[in-house]
Amino acid sequence: MLKLKTLSPLQTILNSYSQIFFSENKPFAVILIIISFFDFWSGACGLFSVIAGNGTAYILGYNKLAIKKGAYGFNLLMVGLGIGIYFQAGIELFVIAFFGAMLTLFITIALEGMLAKYGLPYLSIPFLLGIWSVMLASQGFSELGLSERDIFTYNNLIAYKSGDFTYF
Repeated sequence: MLKLKTLSPLQTILNSYSQIFFSENKPFAVILIIISFFDFWSGACGLFSVIAGNGTAYILGYNKLAIKKGAYGFNLLMVGLGIGIYFQAGIELFVIAFFGAMLTLFITIALEGMLAKYGLPYLSIPFLLGIWSVMLASQGFSELGLSERDIFTYNNLIAYKSGDFTYF
């Protein structure tokens, strides 16, 4: 039986990462965390979203077993990663990531309540609804720009693959 009196924040973070692949393997989760930081801002937003969302779920008293297993956190992680890739780095990025994580958390809990009585999984539906809502709502923010990181890196990689070295 799982002890639920105290939740280990590290364990909830690791399970949130590994749940993307329906796993609870801790070394695999560490590898995923490292990989998510290949794009630093994306990894930072993903980790921030998981911490903020799981912390909020714990404070509000939601299902501690679901928090511990990462059932809420994996959708938060995917929203955070998506926001981190899509937008420019800055304080605005983390504000959007926080509110995107909160929206996704509440969508996850609502869908869990509606679909669980029929025995249906909610899987990544909260991620889709959360990221679409953030993308649609953020179009009016003048201070929040689209990320231009790695645009030229991809051009360089394509040039390298084709043998055209004029871009280097």
